[in-house]
Amino acid sequence: MRGFHQAAIVLSLNVLFGAGCAAGTTEDPVAGAQCQAVLYSACTRAIDDCSLPGYPATADDCVTEYLPSCCGDSCDQKALSPQSDIARCQRAIAAASCDVFDSGGLPPECLDVVRY
Repeated sequence: MRGFHQAAIVLSLNVLFGAGCAAGTTEDPVAGAQCQAVLYSACTRAIDDCSLPGYPATADDCVTEYLPSCCGDSCDQKALSPQSDIARCQRAIAAASCDVFDSGGLPPECLDVVRY
């Protein structure tokens, strides 16, 4: 995502994914996995479904590019968000109009969805 899209998505990610610190175990979901799930849904919708310009070529490239904006150096931290919240966000992404992604945002159900 270049220009407006890139700045908007980075701003959205900084606002949407709240941070805290907690140690995780191998059984616990980690922030990086939850970020990847949300980002993959959003990137797939924006790139494949909406064909919006300014995004990376593929959803995988998009996730790789924006994962650091979601969890930074804390991607291996225990995720404090229940999987049901991640699923609700993904459903909202699937149902959102393309205009949501054209402006670089995400649906309201995704606000603070990934916490760690």
